[in-house]
Amino acid sequence: MGVQPETCRSPAETILEPKGNFLAETQGEESTRSRPREVPLGSPRRRGYPLSSISWSDLTITPDDEALRALRDAWNWLLGDAWTPVLFSVWGDVFFERSRPISWLNTGTGEIFQVASDLDDFQACLAGEKIGEWFLPHLVSEVHQRGLRPSAGQCFTYVTYPVFAEGRYEAENIRIVATHEHFRLSGELHRSIANLPDGAQVRISIGP
Repeated sequence: MGVQPETCRSPAETILEPKGNFLAETQGEESTRSRPREVPLGSPRRRGYPLSSISWSDLTITPDDEALRALRDAWNWLLGDAWTPVLFSVWGDVFFERSRPISWLNTGTGEIFQVASDLDDFQACLAGEKIGEWFLPHLVSEVHQRGLRPSAGQCFTYVTYPVFAEGRYEAENIRIVATHEHFRLSGELHRSIANLPDGAQVRISIGP
């Protein structure tokens, strides 16, 4: 599967105010660990939506070592070994660095998109409109209203994944799962259907 490139620079009108938060930092043999560092991510409010109550802690997660191992094992067929995680969304998606560009692994659809030319460009994107596409803050708000809030070690996942025609980005299609389970199940799912033609019918069996 090819990486689909796009670029993003700071918009003329910045809609976010600076505020410290984290990007995952990993190196060498420690590549399965994420260590927080402060970066000016800002307050994630998207123009046109009443999201003043949504913070970066609602939109991002920090996977533990078990989850990171599951991520690398289950998605190795697509990602390989030479990549460094940068940021994780509450949807179980991964923003990662390979060489210099930053890419987005959408675990709901099994696609990779190149979203920024480097880390500075990525941080600029996080202060713009792309936040709505990447982190779905409006849907997070709707899911919160239904009483679903992941705890440490958990993330949102889908009852029916968006890779399928029936999979919708709707609150009714969202549930909470352990992050390591999301990485494992999503990776195994997309690996099993990667070579099927569009429109193929599949039967999914979830093991114990």
